[in-house]
Amino acid sequence: MYSINDSEAAQKFCEIRSQVIELKKIFTVTHLVGGSLNDGSGPAVGATSWVERRPYITKRIYSHNPCCLSHALQDLEDNFQKICEAEFSTDVEPNSYYVEGFDVILSDDQEVEIELSCGT
Repeated sequence: MYSINDSEAAQKFCEIRSQVIELKKIFTVTHLVGGSLNDGSGPAVGATSWVERRPYITKRIYSHNPCCLSHALQDLEDNFQKICEAEFSTDVEPNSYYVEGFDVILSDDQEVEIELSCGT
């Protein structure tokens, strides 16, 4: 689901995480993930392409206090699948993303939250 083509992104992640640990803050990684339901419901009304044939969903997913970028990405993927299975009772085919970088979306005295910046 995720790939990392830029070693600078991985290095920046490690730098942010190290700072968060030093400050003894909670570290959260988030991403808005999209995918197609594999529910056998058939084509959407007016569907003209293969992509439109299955219902598409998006969910904001979180990974809390990951030890590294690789585990954060795996947590996000696993959490997306768990949420979709619980909510829709079916598998979901997630989009493929490549990590371009990160945006700090929250930084206070208790927590730092970063959002993945990804291409598809």
